[in-house]
Amino acid sequence: GGSTRLIEAITLLNITAPWVLPSITPSGILVTIGSPPDNFDHSPPHFHAEYGEYEITVTIHDGVVEGKFPRRALSAMLEWYSLHRDALFENWQRGERREPMKGIPPLE
Repeated sequence: GGSTRLIEAITLLNITAPWVLPSITPSGILVTIGSPPDNFDHSPPHFHAEYGEYEITVTIHDGVVEGKFPRRALSAMLEWYSLHRDALFENWQRGERREPMKGIPPLE
């Protein structure tokens, strides 16, 4: 189905694009940190989340959201963020040092 294709696409992206975290919520949200054109050259530390044609940017320290997401997807994203804020910040720091990022588990 569509979700299988999405997961396969993300798996391929993880091989070629280290800024794509190997995390996806069951609702199909793709999370990236420091992806081009960002490349960690601006603050504050943040991540991007994409869901279909929607995209948001979430500041890691305080969870401030810029952009638009459907309500249910935003709720799932913020729950995931609250569970993994420390790991997201650690990955931001790893990216600044040009080190590979560590996977963050999806929502169960």
